[in-house]
Amino acid sequence: MRTRDVGGQIVAGDGNTVVQGVQPPSARERGLSRAQRSVLRAEFAGLRARLTDLPGEVVRPAVDLLQELEDTVAGPRPEPEVMAAAYDWFRDHLPELADALGELLAQPAVRAHVCGNSETSAAALARRLGCGEAER
Repeated sequence: MRTRDVGGQIVAGDGNTVVQGVQPPSARERGLSRAQRSVLRAEFAGLRARLTDLPGEVVRPAVDLLQELEDTVAGPRPEPEVMAAAYDWFRDHLPELADALGELLAQPAVRAHVCGNSETSAAALARRLGCGEAER
């Protein structure tokens, strides 16, 4: 037997006691509930509806960014970099929608899903959405 062929725990010897602790999955590992996803999709649809009154040259990139953002936020592994870049684009090109988008992204369910208890959350997203050390 080679040790690289063994997976998991192994106990050798007599009279050993093994104690294993298992933590419940974090909000990020659990993901969003079906109800939370439904609410988010409705809010993204509301943002897309607000784009109809805007100039055509910004509508197409905004629609594309909102779709990419919705996919990453509602997906199993949200990408903080995508979220931060999309928020920055809206802040620079459509500031009238940036606040509404920021509120959507700052919702507790979204913050927990994206940032969880992870120390590896993107610093830019943590600063923008308030899921950094100050919130813990």
